Amino acid sequence: MSEVLESGVLVDDRFELVRKLGSGSTGVVWSAIDRRGDKKVAIKLLHERVFHHQTLVDQLRREIEILETLHHPNIARPIGFSGGRPYVYLAMELVEGPTLDLLLGEHAANDTQLPWEHTLPIVDQLLSAVHHAHQKFIVHRDLKPQNIALASTLRGPEVKVLDFGIAKFLEGGLFDATTLGRRLGSLYYMSPEQLRGDSADLRSDVFALGVMIFEILTLRRAWPRAADGGFLPAFVSGVPRIPENAIATLAVRISSEPRPRASLLRSLPREVDDILMRAMAIDPADRPSSVLELHRSLSPVLARVAGFEPTHIEEQADPTLHTVPSLEIGAPQEGDTRLLARADSTLSLDTRALPRARSEPARAAPAVSYWTFGAIAFASALIVIAVGVLLQTC
Repeated sequence: MSEVLESGVLVDDRFELVRKLGSGSTGVVWSAIDRRGDKKVAIKLLHERVFHHQTLVDQLRREIEILETLHHPNIARPIGFSGGRPYVYLAMELVEGPTLDLLLGEHAANDTQLPWEHTLPIVDQLLSAVHHAHQKFIVHRDLKPQNIALASTLRGPEVKVLDFGIAKFLEGGLFDATTLGRRLGSLYYMSPEQLRGDSADLRSDVFALGVMIFEILTLRRAWPRAADGGFLPAFVSGVPRIPENAIATLAVRISSEPRPRASLLRSLPREVDDILMRAMAIDPADRPSSVLELHRSLSPVLARVAGFEPTHIEEQADPTLHTVPSLEIGAPQEGDTRLLARADSTLSLDTRALPRARSEPARAAPAVSYWTFGAIAFASALIVIAVGVLLQTC
């Protein structure tokens, strides 16, 4: 049905299609009017030819389940879902404004820095939104500028984080078994552990945030290279097809020292370098343990540079208390060397060549209670007394 949709078509007797926003091999996205509330929405519709792919239907269902648990002004709101014929769709809040990559590309093309009065709110709102998701034990796993929409408001751009289609709930501190050994996300923002096929936790999102903030501040890409070998201007054109940007080469670059330095590309204090390099650390144990920690270190520094007052994001129970520090959980599935840059495209990657994190998984120390110490001390005392009695009898 989605292959022959046109403006004016009514989906589910509720959503009136207005304008096609984009399409891919699995579906199409339209702007529409929700007749129940006369609101503008974005509606993702699967192509009829892929209805039999239950995984795609389940992905949409999973996305609505995740979005329904999130209530944050900087996360796009869900509106409705249908998993059956004649339309399989997910409707959500329509964000009228550019995505972050388009904004950065415009400024990079004009060689003009994003003004601080826009930079700081974008960074703060982005961190706040991801922090909120983490409080709900949800890791996005595909954070990238293309998934950050910017609504136009009188106060300036307002962040709306999109596409939780591959996000997962943290269950008991770990991902469920279906996530182990899979590399989901976009190459340029994937953490080294995701590239290796290890499981992802909150610190994988921290890595992606560090990469994006580097690009926001410098208007240069963190990992791809220009034809001359220098840093590539952000989103002005496509990534050049040169040996330096081959998938395997990029994967090794992301997983190896050195980390990119923002101060080499813009007049920024060394503190910014230190904070972002830590966020992009190869070993997850070397990164900030939470988005809140990243914000606490970065926001005051950027505010000082811009001459603004530092901001704060809501502090809640730290979900990292529920996670297991080790990332060495399960091995990649046999034959699974896919690297999903988008839901409808695959890239080949041999993960055996990637460097491993230098730290080994932490082994849990045996728990010894005070009662155990007491019992040992009591037994030792009895032995001493018994020895003393024997000596006296001798």
